[in-house]
Amino acid sequence: MTITKADLDLANYVFADESGKFQDKDFICLCGYLSSGARWDSFTARWHDLLRKFGLEAIHMKAFYSDCAKLGMNETQASHALEEFIDVIRDTISVGFAVGLDASYYRSMPSSAKAGLGDPGVACLQRLLHLIRDRFRNQGYKERISLTLDEDETYAMKFYSVISRLRRKDHELGSLVGAVSFADDTFILPLQATDISPTSRRDGTVTGQPAWRGRTSLHFCCNAF
Repeated sequence: MTITKADLDLANYVFADESGKFQDKDFICLCGYLSSGARWDSFTARWHDLLRKFGLEAIHMKAFYSDCAKLGMNETQASHALEEFIDVIRDTISVGFAVGLDASYYRSMPSSAKAGLGDPGVACLQRLLHLIRDRFRNQGYKERISLTLDEDETYAMKFYSVISRLRRKDHELGSLVGAVSFADDTFILPLQATDISPTSRRDGTVTGQPAWRGRTSLHFCCNAF
């Protein structure tokens, strides 16, 4: 799908989440989804309906298949259920952004090089914000966005600090980001969608195989950035 300036003119809400910690994972990923308020309203209503349909409290990919097993679903049934959630993402979200970092390589870097890069999670966030800014610049987008991130105790304060610093130093980025918030993904449902994407992109990168064992609709969703 081609995204035009007209599409972006209404797309002023970004939800983002990270997957993996550089201390214990070989690859970490930060992904964000951008869409309009009306599309997010549609997303939330359909996502909530699916959660009720399958008897799930939330979608957390780390526990998704085990949660489904507790509800009596086998792996094939769970994958089909997941595809329905993926369809909601594909139908309602305008643009996705993703940044990955090879944490295994990072751990092997000399201390001086690590100091130059800084915190890997923060580096991913900085790159994600620049990707969003560059995409909007190319499309001629002049409006502002609201950015919501998952409420992760490891990174929430770090993320807010780097966003505030970037907004002061980069006038264009500062004008773009009009609001920053952190939320529990069991309450703000779009964050559950962002949990699907970084997990699948990370798994696909680590194994060298397409995410989701090559299932077409999932592969399409998680690579349509």
